Amino acid sequence: MDQSSEVLELVNKRDEVIGCTTRKDAHAKLLRHRAVHAFLFNDKGQLFVQQRSASKDTNPLKRGSSMGGHVDVGETYEQAAVRELREELGIHIRERELLPLKKFEPASYNWMEFAFVYLVRYEENRHGKTHLSEEECESGKFWELEDIRQSVSKHPGEWTPDFVQYFQWMLANKKHIS
Repeated sequence: MDQSSEVLELVNKRDEVIGCTTRKDAHAKLLRHRAVHAFLFNDKGQLFVQQRSASKDTNPLKRGSSMGGHVDVGETYEQAAVRELREELGIHIRERELLPLKKFEPASYNWMEFAFVYLVRYEENRHGKTHLSEEECESGKFWELEDIRQSVSKHPGEWTPDFVQYFQWMLANKKHIS
């Protein structure tokens, strides 16, 4: 499906559904809608970072969350996270394995998304080997948190603005998986 024609639920400031629109209109008009992100940690405490595909309509080729995507019409945040992890990274996570980090409020840096960010403790032998979606991801690898922090500080333009906000909040609140 063409990304711009994807249908999203519009929500009010209390995150209650008030209608539907296309992704293109939601982003162009900065209308409130829902998204999910996941920070995938391995057993070494490293965070999986993906580089977005060149074909993405927002932030192409920038580095960002392990997974990020919209909540489909009728989906819960948890259902969307499980689906997006499967679609983008090819891994199978159960809802109960999602550790809620924070629900971020809509802002211009995140395209007016209520964004629920989850932590995931990734185990290849349990969840499967990552298989990146070429449509979604250019590349991806596990990074040391300090290396991400330094790169974000020195080269902020290489990172998606929403990831920078979520990552810095996670570090400041010591909420990562080590």
